[in-house]
Amino acid sequence: MAARCLPVVIDQQNITIEISEIFQGFRLDAQNELHGGLMGIKNLVEFYSFRGLRDSVFGIFPRNGTELDAVITGLEDYFDTILRKNSNPSTKAAFIEIATILRREVKANELMKKVLQACLEDIRGGKVFPVGSDLYFERATTLLLDMIADWRYGSVESPEKILSDLLRSENNEVILKALDFINEFKPEGMSSIRGDLELLLSSNRSKRVRAWTLQSLSSIGANEKSGLSLKYCLDELEMATVLPLKEAWIIHCGYAAREVLDP
Repeated sequence: MAARCLPVVIDQQNITIEISEIFQGFRLDAQNELHGGLMGIKNLVEFYSFRGLRDSVFGIFPRNGTELDAVITGLEDYFDTILRKNSNPSTKAAFIEIATILRREVKANELMKKVLQACLEDIRGGKVFPVGSDLYFERATTLLLDMIADWRYGSVESPEKILSDLLRSENNEVILKALDFINEFKPEGMSSIRGDLELLLSSNRSKRVRAWTLQSLSSIGANEKSGLSLKYCLDELEMATVLPLKEAWIIHCGYAAREVLDP
């Protein structure tokens, strides 16, 4: 509750100093206070981002942006502490949530590149926390996919390489988010991830993952050869016990049959 009230109780005349003092109070041995502080910063960012947009649209007040600049500076100063040295996924996730709101701020470009790289390294490394791994990886994956959708920060990694690494993750939530992204946006020029999808299809994953994988194989290029034989598709269709899997295998039976008739 205190975090939600911060935008209206903070001293507006000295807001940059107040924001700096919040960051200076962050300590890894006081995780509850750290999380509360980050949630307060998140609410400030949401408040001033919305007000800045509203004022720009309606011409109410000119925005100087000092409050968001102060937040960006604080995140840069505490990046290593919270995202690199910190082993608590809840506070790492809170940091990612703030970065996600700031992702279109020009002054946050360098910060965002570092945040994206940290997210990629954690996902690639298969880092597992005792509690809360899914929450952190869900936030990190969402941010990475948002960046791919905007085609921003291409200098960090190619979108194709990022998607490939997400599909190879050991975390089911990461994989499902990547598959959902592929099925929704149907990205072009991603034919090299077909091998990752086929590998995922043959792995011992849940029926939900396999069904979405089949949809993704269709999404990245129905005109390309699937690499799945007609017999294999028919056998899988016969063994499918849930409707999403049945529907997906029917589609791939059609693709495989077309390849037989028109090799």
